[in-house]
Amino acid sequence: MEFVTDIEVRYSETDCMGVVYHANYFSWFDVARCRLLEEIGFPYPQIEADGYQCPVIDARISYGVPFKFGETATIYTRISQASAVRTTYSYRIFAKGEDPETAKPRITGSTTHAVVSTETFKPCAVKKVMPELYATYKKIEQPEA
Repeated sequence: MEFVTDIEVRYSETDCMGVVYHANYFSWFDVARCRLLEEIGFPYPQIEADGYQCPVIDARISYGVPFKFGETATIYTRISQASAVRTTYSYRIFAKGEDPETAKPRITGSTTHAVVSTETFKPCAVKKVMPELYATYKKIEQPEA
């Protein structure tokens, strides 16, 4: 199951070449990930209020055609791997209106997150501390093809 997020490219996100600065795509990944969590009923602010955080432990990206100011990007996000201790989100970014079934994504990537206690920053098993979230992850998990 994929979740869709649109992002309008802001002028401040571009570099001197007039394209989105490469590191800004990771901010887009974060927006899309938080939107996914919200849509499945586990908004990130609530996870934090419950005493947990989800730091990135791995991040990957492949760049294709860059985005420019004025364009709108559509991000397709899915849970590609969920285990008791880590979750991997995968992202495919297209220009708004492009068909994700036939078009090649401009940007692809993934982020892997652990769950830690806010108080101690020690790892926690999401399966144990947030069993409902873990069950939802497993229900919507869509491994890479």
